[in-house]
Amino acid sequence: MTKSDCLFCNCKRNPTEVILFENKTAVVRLDHAPVAPGHMQVLPKDHYVNISDIPDSVWSDMFECINMAQAIPGKTILKKYYEAMLKDAYQPEFDRFVKKVLASKYLDKITDAFTVGINDGKAAGRFIDHCHIHIIPRYWGDLEHPEGGIRVIFGDGSY
Repeated sequence: MTKSDCLFCNCKRNPTEVILFENKTAVVRLDHAPVAPGHMQVLPKDHYVNISDIPDSVWSDMFECINMAQAIPGKTILKKYYEAMLKDAYQPEFDRFVKKVLASKYLDKITDAFTVGINDGKAAGRFIDHCHIHIIPRYWGDLEHPEGGIRVIFGDGSY
């Protein structure tokens, strides 16, 4: 994948893209396949595939974006953005995720916490070869037993 055909490198050119915040070297965008209302991605504007490729100055801007992203849910009316995603049919293969978020009882709730993570490589679940950080708003009750956090992905979560 090159910068010219990378979805994330070109996200600002896409009229249906929802950019929530940006600084000199990074952007915060709504994830097109959200797992929770307000699921966002922080990504560098330049093309970096792995976390080890990103220079310190860009990391600093990405961390600023993480802080800004955590202030967005609860202050932004996300419903209108998700409805626009469905209407524009930019990526119809992700409509099921957007519809699930629109039906979520957490759509207009204040966020209780966040799961922040990076899938660094295909074996880790990365879908697009452009390093990015997932910011996933979490709510009391969205998971019966949230103890263990990310460990719930592996096994039955009984830690």
